[in-house]
Amino acid sequence: MTPTPKICEIIYCMVCQLPPLDKWKLPSTAQIVFKCVDELYIDDAQTVNAYATYVYNEETELHEICINKVRNNTYDALLGSILHEAIHMKRFKTKYWAEHDRVFKSYANRICKVYGLPKIGF
Repeated sequence: MTPTPKICEIIYCMVCQLPPLDKWKLPSTAQIVFKCVDELYIDDAQTVNAYATYVYNEETELHEICINKVRNNTYDALLGSILHEAIHMKRFKTKYWAEHDRVFKSYANRICKVYGLPKIGF
């Protein structure tokens, strides 16, 4: 499976209709830009080839989810990445939006339990 922005949008729409995201008041797809790239680095040294990233673009007032096509080449991997980034998006109005802290892990544990996903790497 090769992720595309449209596939990401479809999966995002689906998970927004299911627990626990259905209670989160997440942005609609009209407010999100989905990008799919071959490599995705989260640092200037290009040492971590990430699965996905999330950022809120204050200039465009759009949320951006960028998906690494190579690392998310299965449905389960892509689903996990979109769910992971949805947690960051849920927290975008807080100063902790990028953190993988106790609150993030609480959301992640709930999602992993509901979807039967492994907690490792989430």
